[in-house]
Amino acid sequence: MRITRTIGRHGGGIWAGQMGPAAGFLLSAQDERTIYWAGDTIWCEAVKQVVLETDPDIIIIHSSGASFEAGNPIIMDGRQTIEVCRTAPRSIVIATHMETFDFDTVSRKDLRAMAMEEGIEAKRLLIPSDGERLIF
Repeated sequence: MRITRTIGRHGGGIWAGQMGPAAGFLLSAQDERTIYWAGDTIWCEAVKQVVLETDPDIIIIHSSGASFEAGNPIIMDGRQTIEVCRTAPRSIVIATHMETFDFDTVSRKDLRAMAMEEGIEAKRLLIPSDGERLIF
């Protein structure tokens, strides 16, 4: 198995320089699906570049829109999650890190409704419950 560290951006606005570096990981092995775990990051050019260059089979993102101030999430929100799905139409996207902290701004229900409005199929955007196990 090859594990490649990737970069991201842990927040925007005033938080961009205060949250520290963000890291994700690309996991690949011969004859296996490629997995990109983006980590604690917002949707940014570095993350988009990994998605476009590697075309991962599975993308795991943190999608709760955790935010200390309105409009500046420190991890992806619903709109950014939908953008990941649009940018990677062949990938299965798994939205995690949901309903964990009181500063989360996107619930599982909110994200599912947004995805339906945007025409993102439930089999392409998985939003697991706490403790749910996904097997591929």
